[in-house]
Amino acid sequence: MKRGLNLSYCSVERKPCIRWIEEVFKDCLCNLNDEVSFGLGIASLVCWAVAEIPQIITNFTTKSAAGVSLAFLSTWIIGDVFNLAGCILESAT
Repeated sequence: MKRGLNLSYCSVERKPCIRWIEEVFKDCLCNLNDEVSFGLGIASLVCWAVAEIPQIITNFTTKSAAGVSLAFLSTWIIGDVFNLAGCILESAT
């Protein structure tokens, strides 16, 4: 895949990297390991952000806060797995 138009020069790493990620997140992704780690980190954040939605819906429909939604726990665990994988792949951690 040719990325010629999407690359910029990362001033921190002094290597070509993905322009939009550098502009939006101020992060340089200069190799596949960085890209996978970043992608897993974003997936983790999305899972974390929406994890409580199934629990809120369950509590609202049952009019009770006694139980914990299986979807809530599943989304939470998936987010943590992505977070762990991203941390393992990121050399800074």
